[in-house]
Amino acid sequence: MRINKYSTMDLSTTDHDFEFELATLALKGERFKEAEERFTNLAEKAKNSDAWCGLAISKFGLILEDVTCDEIFYCFTKVEQVQHNGGYVH
Repeated sequence: MRINKYSTMDLSTTDHDFEFELATLALKGERFKEAEERFTNLAEKAKNSDAWCGLAISKFGLILEDVTCDEIFYCFTKVEQVQHNGGYVH
């Protein structure tokens, strides 16, 4: 599934909530690749610590494919950095 790109860098709360719900739905459905793409887009555009956390969990679901533990730890480190720097916390 291809993820649509946003036309602006800032997401409105409604857009963010909707995209976060879709990413979470993919994660719950164990569609880890789709969830990874959605959470990556959210992390890039919304600068959101929850998006980084979702990305880490998505990567954990892909651990037997082409993901390393270092990638997962990196995402959790970004969660801390975004929260520390006043990033949006869902």
